[in-house]
Amino acid sequence: MSLLNKNNSIFFILCTAIFTLITIGVSFRSFLNYTYIKDQTEERIRNDLKISSLQLKSNLLLFLQNDKKSEFDKIVMNELQHKNIYAIVIDNYGFIKDEKSNIVKFNINETSQLNNLEYMEKVEVVDTNNTKLFELKLYGTDYYIKKELKEIIIKNLLISILIFMFIFSFLYLVLRKLLIRPINNMINFLKKRDISSKLEENSSKEISFLSDAINTMIVDIKNSHDELENSKLKWQFAVEGNGDGLWEWDIKTDQFYFSKQWKKMLGYEDNEITNNLFEWENRVHKDDFDRVNKDIDNYINSTRKNYVNEHRMLCKDGTYKWVLDRGIIIKRDENNNPLFMIGTYTDISKRKDTEKLMKQALSVFENTHDGIMITDSSKKILSINPAFTKTTGYTLKDVEDKTPNILNSGKQNLEFFSKMWQKIDKEGFWAGEIINKKKNGSLYDEYLTVSSIKNKEGEIENYIGIFSDITLQKEQERMLIQQARNSAIGEMIGNIAHQWRQPLSVISTASTGLKLMISLQDDVSKNEIIDVLENVNKQSQYLSKTIEDFRNFFREDLTNKVKFGLGESIRKVEELTKDVFKNNFVYVEKNIDNELCILGNENILVQAIINIYNNALDAFKSKNLDDKRLFFITIRRENNKIVLRLKDNAGGISNESIQRVFEPYFTTKHQSVGTGLGLYMTQQIITKQLNGEITVKNSKFTYEDIEYIGAEFIMSWDIEDNNQ
Repeated sequence: MSLLNKNNSIFFILCTAIFTLITIGVSFRSFLNYTYIKDQTEERIRNDLKISSLQLKSNLLLFLQNDKKSEFDKIVMNELQHKNIYAIVIDNYGFIKDEKSNIVKFNINETSQLNNLEYMEKVEVVDTNNTKLFELKLYGTDYYIKKELKEIIIKNLLISILIFMFIFSFLYLVLRKLLIRPINNMINFLKKRDISSKLEENSSKEISFLSDAINTMIVDIKNSHDELENSKLKWQFAVEGNGDGLWEWDIKTDQFYFSKQWKKMLGYEDNEITNNLFEWENRVHKDDFDRVNKDIDNYINSTRKNYVNEHRMLCKDGTYKWVLDRGIIIKRDENNNPLFMIGTYTDISKRKDTEKLMKQALSVFENTHDGIMITDSSKKILSINPAFTKTTGYTLKDVEDKTPNILNSGKQNLEFFSKMWQKIDKEGFWAGEIINKKKNGSLYDEYLTVSSIKNKEGEIENYIGIFSDITLQKEQERMLIQQARNSAIGEMIGNIAHQWRQPLSVISTASTGLKLMISLQDDVSKNEIIDVLENVNKQSQYLSKTIEDFRNFFREDLTNKVKFGLGESIRKVEELTKDVFKNNFVYVEKNIDNELCILGNENILVQAIINIYNNALDAFKSKNLDDKRLFFITIRRENNKIVLRLKDNAGGISNESIQRVFEPYFTTKHQSVGTGLGLYMTQQIITKQLNGEITVKNSKFTYEDIEYIGAEFIMSWDIEDNNQ
């Protein structure tokens, strides 16, 4: 828009001022001129009336004395020809001008009209004796004064207009060249907002100075703009580089700006959210909305430094995300009312989840039946839970800043604890059974897990020990073990009976044959007797070995741990089960690496494996298989594990039963056949006595081009734990 089109422009103000000054000057001059002319005219009228009155006085007296009335009228009418004289009256006789300036005789009714006139000259005419003869009155008119003054006013008005037009034209040209056009150029230049160009205006010294000042100001603005932009980019990079979103709020117009990161945080693209208040309002969780608005209002109406609120926001996928909303007012009006506010959004969903987990963990810590102990990196106790106190009798005051050694019962040697801490430091975890001592000195069994907690640098900050009092469970296990061992004794006696049957039959046959030979032959050779006796001795040695194996298997000292080969253990199991397998037509296929050994008590492993052998044999008997009865034994290294696999082709275990085979007293057999303790004891032996793992599954396989299915028991041990 041009500067001239604005009412408050410089040109308009100057023109108004000039017009006002000229008008005042011309008006004042006209007033002075009008006053002067009026005074002069009035004075002239009075002089004319006075001169005429004196002339008429002398002339009239002469004509009246000579009785020349007609001449008298001529003289009066002749004086009325004067434009400033309106009427001449002698007493009630005289002449007056009508509306058309014609001279007519005076009518006495016009006396009041003459009295209203401003100009009047009165003269008394006397004789020689100074006797009054008559009174002469001359009346003047301002008609011509008014007419003359009107002409003066019109003339002055025309002169004023001409002067105004001349001055205005002159000033317009001067102002346009020296002021208006340069200012318009400056305004247009500033409107372009092109801070890269330069303003060139030098119409005058002052304008040149102003142009240079504007250029300097533009350079300063550009530098400030660049600094501000850099600061904004740095701030935006710092905020959004940290994953935070930015928002801006024009409080007066309710217009919002949401950054790309703000929208991305909620799963939206930049063009999917407009810069309007409802975009935010529609996404705040309904349960949080009133609280958020209350916090914003409280911040705006208080002297707090900033606004902070945590609430949930609706994401594009329909889920809600927890955010930390922070803001600050950066602009206020003269009444301290807020105008502009900026802020950030931080995704705190993980922190909220962590807080929830921490609350749950605290609840578990305080209410779990398992004892929990937390130490620092030097193993000094920092905290315990109520279950710890309930089990051990120790309060936090009793154990704080002490080590877990306060619970040491002396049942585990230093080597045990050394290996335990080595594993914790190396793998970050250890689990096992241990015997500890309560505050009152009594002992208890516990199942303990110890974990190390590391910081970001991988340094250990804490250790957490969680234990369960398994004293009652261990008593029950010992009872179950004894019950299982009694059951195993019965099964072993049956196996021994099978194994003794043939040697006893050989001994009986050999001794009977020798007796018959002696009774029938007088010359039985020494060699024949020796052969029979050697055969009897061989069978007796076998019987003796069987008894020794039986005794070793059931001896009470099961805690003795030595390294032994799994292949040798399988050989011992076969010696105890070969006859019963043979009598039930079970074919055994072996693939054994005889170099693989584990650390523990061999006898309890033999007992565990026999339970699986017997389980397979019972499966063969119950299903009356017409095909071959196959039993596969595999011992090999798989990755870092020593793995023992025992597999049959008896059809597998039902889906309902396979999940429960290791439960105590669970059995699918008749109560007269099984107790349900065999596989339970096998699991206990493998996992707790031999520190291994055991699983079972139904396995499909092909043997001699025939596909079979059967139960497969898999036992495994860490190679590293068994190389000591």
